[in-house]
Amino acid sequence: MAQGIFESLLKAHPQSNISCDSAGTASYHIGKSPDPRTLHVLEKHHITTSQKARQLIPNDFESFDYILVMDKENLSDAHALSKSIKQPKAKVQLVLDYGNTAEEEVPDPYYGQKDGFEYVYTLLDEALRNFLAQITR
Repeated sequence: MAQGIFESLLKAHPQSNISCDSAGTASYHIGKSPDPRTLHVLEKHHITTSQKARQLIPNDFESFDYILVMDKENLSDAHALSKSIKQPKAKVQLVLDYGNTAEEEVPDPYYGQKDGFEYVYTLLDEALRNFLAQITR
């Protein structure tokens, strides 16, 4: 979901050299499309995505300036993976560090109700807008 949101926000900054990708720290869904409930929420907000799941790899820490993660477990996993790189370029952070919410972690809506996906959309949209505003100053 975050990749789709961020790519839609980048359309307002066509002059920027910003690129975006999405990866998980686990290999559960490699090659698969996002959950249909995610796609439904994105479509409701006029966002389309053709992303396929992939796993975070050591090279990502050299290729990207930022790696934003959803929760503390992924933060720990990403930091552990980054140790395989001598001098990682990427700054690894929780995405909600950029949000205006008491939430520290993005809740996983997978096992909850459909409205959980909308809530996650709201959290990510705000945080990613703030992130983009900060890096394009």
